[in-house]
Amino acid sequence: MLFRSPESHHGDWSGENTLWMEPDKPKHLSAGRLVATADNLVIHWQFKGVDKLGTMKFGGPQGSVRVAWTDTFHAEEGQVMHGPMKDGLLTAYGSYSDGQGGFWGWTIELDFRNPDALALRMFNVPPGRGPQIAVSLVGTRA
Repeated sequence: MLFRSPESHHGDWSGENTLWMEPDKPKHLSAGRLVATADNLVIHWQFKGVDKLGTMKFGGPQGSVRVAWTDTFHAEEGQVMHGPMKDGLLTAYGSYSDGQGGFWGWTIELDFRNPDALALRMFNVPPGRGPQIAVSLVGTRA
């Protein structure tokens, strides 16, 4: 069966977007908006007063959902990630170059478990270390 986001979560969701550039540095807050359909998610937020836009297009089976992710801040060239949808939580895994010949991991979670909220979380995974929160946006119905 092909992945489709739960119909219960289609539509507009708004909440505070929190961005951590580094775990021990101050966080950046802005208004955030998620727009969900069966096969994609659009993310709106700001960084230092500049509008940012991200998209995730879904495909593939429930056990290995394909997430094609682009955004105007983290992934302008795009990144394809894969991961399972299990018990209402989609967890997609990928990696990116550190620009010095190494790679960092990148994890995106979409949490559909609460019928009154849609949660997006993104994590950096430095080499040899565990996940570190980079983005959190929990939206409620707009």
